[in-house]
Order: sequence, then structure tokens, then C-alpha cells
Amino acid sequence: MNAIQRPILLIGKVLMDDGQPPPDSVTVQLVCRTSPRSIAYTDSKGGFSADLGSRTNSAVMMDATESWSGSMANPGSSNSRSNGGMSERDLMGCSLQASLPGFRSDSVNLANHRSLDNPDIGTIILHRIGNVEGLTISATSRMAPKDAQKAYEKGRNEFKKEKLENAQKEFEKAVTVYPKYATAWFELGRVQEERKDVEGARKSYGQALESDPKFVSPLLSLAAMSMREKQWQEAADYTGRLLKLNPMDFPQAWYFNSLANYYLKKMDLAEKSA
Repeated sequence: MNAIQRPILLIGKVLMDDGQPPPDSVTVQLVCRTSPRSIAYTDSKGGFSADLGSRTNSAVMMDATESWSGSMANPGSSNSRSNGGMSERDLMGCSLQASLPGFRSDSVNLANHRSLDNPDIGTIILHRIGNVEGLTISATSRMAPKDAQKAYEKGRNEFKKEKLENAQKEFEKAVTVYPKYATAWFELGRVQEERKDVEGARKSYGQALESDPKFVSPLLSLAAMSMREKQWQEAADYTGRLLKLNPMDFPQAWYFNSLANYYLKKMDLAEKSA
């Protein structure tokens, strides 16, 4: 007889160290024996919820950082998929944290958490790293009008459902209402890239950077496009800009920079980045 899978509910909040919610959605990760996997995303107020005991909800939701680093380091690792819900025993050696490049997260120990315990784990604080300027969130998001934010959220939901045409319309609506909406431009670029509109994606990523020069996500996407097209100088330039803004959180950018400089025959720079 199969054991009954009890729900292991977790709810909480993620806040910046100034007490404000993150301007964009942040990934919440379960870290077990140093191995992280995404289990939830925050809402507009920083709140999140997850049921670790559910087979459907425990599927890994990769964020950008995991997808880049995981595909390079170990594409067949257990971090890239989930076989079902977790049990209380599985939580031994596990903790909960938020994941956001440019920030370090508080950690909540889940070793003694049981299915019938109060699901509220409290607030996870993100602490800004002092020497990091470039982030994967944009300050422009807090200034977006409600209509633009609503269209953006609709676009993200449609993108998750793989309804790309609908997602593109919503993101286009968001940037029409608020042309400085850097994250909406970036998401629009992602949709266009999925739809094989390379030039459209490049323009949208460029608009994201123009709206917020310290928003690093478009730089990484543009660098990846340049690498695929073997435009080595472009790739070196994009990764160079990114690494000046954030040298801490993007090993894949160092790798791209090294490879691009290798093909440019700039061996000293290639070795340094490697």
C-alpha cells in the first residue's frame, strides 16, 4: 500500500533590506545539500506559497540563472527535473532562500519542519552586495503605471502557458503604456526570440538597456545571440559590459567572454576570463 502523501505547505514573504518588496518577481529556492531548485516565485507584494508534497507543484521551475548554468555544467542533473512530491524526511538538510543576482539571501532552515506545522516561514531578507551595480531586476518596474503592470503580469502568465502570440500582445501593451518599462521590453524580447524574430528581439533587448543601463538580463541574452551567430566582438563587448556591472553572479558570462576573446585571438583576456 502506498503511503499517503501529506501536503508540506510553505508560505512567506521576500523583502529587500530596505523593507520594500522586490520590484519584480524573485525566485524562491529550496536548497538541499547545496543543490538548489526553484519552488515558487514572489508576487507583487513579495509573497509566495508552495506545496512541497504535491507532485504537480514540485516540478522544478527554472529561472534564468539555473537554466544558463545548469545547461552548461550538467544538463542531466537532478536539478533539471523532479520525480514527485517531497516527504518530511526529504527536508533534512534543506533550507529555503530567495535567489536574485546582486543580492545575498537570508536562509530558513527546514530540517524540523513537519506537514502539520504552521506553514508561515516568515520573511526572507535580500541584502544588496555593495560592489555590484548590475541586477536582474529593474528600478523602472516600481514606476510603471497599474495598467502597464497589469499587462506585464498577463504577458508573463501567457508566456508560462506557451501562448506566445498573446504574451507578445500584452508585453507590447505594457511598453506602449510605459515606454521605460525595462523588464517588459526584456520579456518582449524573450517572446520574439522564441518566435524566431531575431531582429525584433535585438531591438527589444536594446530598448530594455536604454530604459535601464544597469539591468543585466538583456546583456546576457544579447551575448548569447552573438555567440550563436559567431559575432565574437559583439559577444566580448556585451559580456564585458555585464561583468563590469556584476562580476559575482554570472560564471556563464565569464565563459562567453573567454571564448569570444579566444576566437578574437586575445589570449591574455581569454585566459583571464577563463
